Amino acid sequence: MIVDDAATIRCGIRQGLESGGFTVIEAENGSVALDFIQQNPIDCLVTDLNMPVMDGLQLVERVRKLPGCRFIPVIMLSSEDKAEFYDTAKKNGISTWLAKPFEPSTLTKLVRALTSF
Repeated sequence: MIVDDAATIRCGIRQGLESGGFTVIEAENGSVALDFIQQNPIDCLVTDLNMPVMDGLQLVERVRKLPGCRFIPVIMLSSEDKAEFYDTAKKNGISTWLAKPFEPSTLTKLVRALTSF
């Protein structure tokens, strides 16, 4: 699942992951993503940090409390590049961090490594 408030970013990520053989579900913010995850299993969560309604850290905090979701791999995307964000992300259960902009192939490799697909 990819979560980003920018449709163009979601589209680019989706295209990259689908070309790598992954099935992709999209959400425009953390609240929409959480509603979906509460009803459907996912294998990996790729989420932006800064979004309206519910940001990426809030989303991950809530997802980690759901049954069966404690160990879902999470990749946090952001243009933020400050050590404090990395520390906060790790404390909130983020598997890894990818700074924007990035190559779609880099994200595909990370998802493959974290999910063993």
